[in-house]
Amino acid sequence: MFSITKKLTFAAAHRLNGVKKCENVHGHNYGVEITLGSDDLNKHDMVLNFDQFIYIEQWIDEHWDHAYLSAANTDQLNLAMFKKVFFLGGKPTAERMARCLFRAAQDIFEPTGVTVLSVTISETATCSATYSE
Repeated sequence: MFSITKKLTFAAAHRLNGVKKCENVHGHNYGVEITLGSDDLNKHDMVLNFDQFIYIEQWIDEHWDHAYLSAANTDQLNLAMFKKVFFLGGKPTAERMARCLFRAAQDIFEPTGVTVLSVTISETATCSATYSE
């Protein structure tokens, strides 16, 4: 199998209730790595042209970049103070974010015939979480 990986960045805020150091609202400059794979190369001898990653970049910009990432209806903050809020359906951990973005990438890249192999979300240069199926 051939694979390609695109690295992206975005900034967002969150908090993790019940995790002492992370209970206060704080932000990260997140890193993202999305790896796509295919058994065959396309007519241009590529898995996919890297310019096609613009669609997942747009998804990140629309939903996560400079947003407050929140647990669904369990956050005790006044969410009206944030102009952009994204509900993750659970605590906004790197693990949940990786799964969420993996599924968004599947929706985006499925029509191209490539497979989403993995998505990694980095909160810092030394801490990351990866989701794959």
